[in-house]
Amino acid sequence: MPATPRQNKKILRHLHPPAVANGWLARDQETDDETIRSVWLKLAAGELQAMRQPLSSENQEIVGAKNLEELRSKANFARITAGGLKESHTHDITITEEPVSYQSV
Repeated sequence: MPATPRQNKKILRHLHPPAVANGWLARDQETDDETIRSVWLKLAAGELQAMRQPLSSENQEIVGAKNLEELRSKANFARITAGGLKESHTHDITITEEPVSYQSV
C-alpha cells in the first residue's frame, strides 16, 4: 500500500532534526517541505555525509579507553531479550496522553 501525501510529509519531516544537527538545514525550515525534500534527495544520492560526533570523555571514562581504537576494542554490548526490554521500560502505569517523542513498546 503506497504512502499518502500526508504520510510522506510526516516521514520527510523526521529528517529535519538530523539535518539541522549536520548543518544541512536551519531550525526555521522545519515546515519547508521542498527544502527538506532536496536534502533527502542529496542524501539518497550520496552527496551529503553526516558529521561524526566527537568522542566524549564520558564515553571514554565508562569503558576506560584513551582513544577511539581502544574504546572500540574494549566496548562490550549486552544482548537483551524482548522481555528484558519491556521490563526495563516504565510499566504498570496509565499514560493519559502519549508524548510525540516517545513510542511505547
